[in-house]
Amino acid sequence: MGRIIVFRDKLAMVGRRHRKWVLLTALLFFLAATVFSLLSLDLRWADLSLPWLLLSLVVSLPAVILNANELQLLARAGGRRLMLLSAVEVTSLGTLANVLPMPGALLLRAKALSGAGVSTGRVSVVLLAGSMLWIGVSAGVISLLFAGHQAAVPLAVFAMVATAGSLVFLQRGGGTGGALGAVLVRLSMTLLAGGGPGFVWRCWDLKRIFS
Repeated sequence: MGRIIVFRDKLAMVGRRHRKWVLLTALLFFLAATVFSLLSLDLRWADLSLPWLLLSLVVSLPAVILNANELQLLARAGGRRLMLLSAVEVTSLGTLANVLPMPGALLLRAKALSGAGVSTGRVSVVLLAGSMLWIGVSAGVISLLFAGHQAAVPLAVFAMVATAGSLVFLQRGGGTGGALGAVLVRLSMTLLAGGGPGFVWRCWDLKRIFS
């Protein structure tokens, strides 16, 4: 464990000293990987739908703001406050970090909450509650779209249990208002950041397949 801590501190020191070059290298790698991915898909301009591309651009900014609001509410549940600008920065970097084969956004959120003064143990509980809330709300939305199907009832029950369990933990530090606010934000993010109309359309496709 001691060697791991020493190695981590050395990496942090190198990162601070060469921050500009590390970020530039990461940006170039990200752009190169993006170009390679697009070329591998062999897409043609005729295959792209301009209205859906424009819609994705329109919903991207509200999605970032909502994600930042959720992080603020998680910090509030941990008994601390996080500025909106800082939350937006963490959210934006987390979106890029999720491209890597690691839970980048989760790690950045944990670091941001710790930096705001939330204890390590509380960070784990708050992030777990936030994840369960995401799963619960998503399951609830899908259960509504599957109304009338035999899978709807188990999904709805699971959604209520997961959501209620997460609200218990979020309410302790952030109060009832903060907990309910987290539900509203997560519901909006599920419909917006989850693909908006595209998310609903994919759910209807699934319903048609399993019907």
